[in-house]
Amino acid sequence: MRLRPLPLPAHAYRSEESTLLISSRSLLSPCSALPPFALSDSPQRTAAGRQLTPRDEICDASCQEKIHCPSYRLGGCSLSGHYGSMRGAAAIILIRGGLHMPYRAIPEELEQWCEQVKLDTETAYLSYGTDEPWKQSGMSGPEQRWKVLRKPLADAVEHSGSFLDIGCANGYLLESVIEWTNERGIAIDPYGLDISEKLIELAKERLPAYADHFYVGNAFAWIPERQFDYVATMLDIIPEKYEEEYIHFLLEHHVAPQGKLLLLKTGAYEEPEVWLHRRLDRYGIIHGRILNGYDPFNNRQTSVAVIHREER
Repeated sequence: MRLRPLPLPAHAYRSEESTLLISSRSLLSPCSALPPFALSDSPQRTAAGRQLTPRDEICDASCQEKIHCPSYRLGGCSLSGHYGSMRGAAAIILIRGGLHMPYRAIPEELEQWCEQVKLDTETAYLSYGTDEPWKQSGMSGPEQRWKVLRKPLADAVEHSGSFLDIGCANGYLLESVIEWTNERGIAIDPYGLDISEKLIELAKERLPAYADHFYVGNAFAWIPERQFDYVATMLDIIPEKYEEEYIHFLLEHHVAPQGKLLLLKTGAYEEPEVWLHRRLDRYGIIHGRILNGYDPFNNRQTSVAVIHREER
């Protein structure tokens, strides 16, 4: 599969001076430990005629194909012609206010699919008012249904810590998880990621004390600056051909060493639990317990598989 550089998202800071390229040949130390970046005085060229520095570490600053993040040692370089799998894909570093925001490259078809999901989600979620916030977070029906089918995520939280919701929409799930875990004396530090700028703005308004904990980004490409004790993601709409790699991507880059990945699947009675068992067995991923919630009125079930990073 040929990977190409991920174009800078619309919300990105676009200053040429604030986007860096580091290639994969010399596995550099993390960004925080790197010396100041500067262009080499003696550039070389690739077989394609593109200008690179002697050790292929820093690219010509005018190049638009800025694709690699040294913090995460991701392989692949469109300039040199070296491409890896998505697990070893290249990434962009976006620098905003001195903070590194790396993105890895993803296939064009996946990027286009994500953009369509963004448009469809915004159209659907934003058609509802704020008086029923669960509907702006993907759940139809009454609030009780929301609680039954989403509380298993909170039940999977066993101790206080950071909690990242991937596809957080308007932030209502994070607000709910805060409430549900507080009932058991557990405090989470909420974080959210969503591809929609509009939904992220709603999340910031909902949880203003955590406004700087929300990020706009593509879940398949965004690499966080830090890792989290709990990472929650819904698998319902993830394309099957990218599913296994997506799970490993989250385990490697998002979940803290002693953390847990919470995989949520919905469907008719018993179907999600069976699906999770079979799919994770196929991928050879060891998981812990599976928690369930069931709404008999609509015969809908939510199942949450808990994956311990150190046991996978």
